[in-house]
Amino acid sequence: MPLSVRTRFENHYRNAIEGEGTGISGLTRQYAKLICSWHVAEALVEREFLPLLNEPMFSEYHKVFDRFDFGERERGWLLVRIYPFADYLALPRNRALRRFRQA
Repeated sequence: MPLSVRTRFENHYRNAIEGEGTGISGLTRQYAKLICSWHVAEALVEREFLPLLNEPMFSEYHKVFDRFDFGERERGWLLVRIYPFADYLALPRNRALRRFRQA
C-alpha cells in the first residue's frame, strides 16, 4: 500500500478516535445523570397512579378516552385537570367551556 494512502487512512482513523465530539464532558455526564433521575422519578409516580387510574369512579371518563386511544399517562394527565367534570356543569355554559378548555 502506498505511503500516501496509508497516511490518509491513519489520519482518518485518528480523527475518528480523537476528533471532535468523541469525548464526554463533565456537564454532559451531569445532564445524563439528571435525565436518569427524572426517568426513575417518573416511573415511581407512574407506579403509584396506575392503580388509582383504574378506580370505578373514572369508568365514564375511560369510555371517552378509549374512543381517542389515549394512553395511561395522557389519561392521568387529563383526569388531574378535569375531574370532577360535574364542577364544570354548575357554571354558565360559556364560562364552563372556557374553564374546561383552559384545563
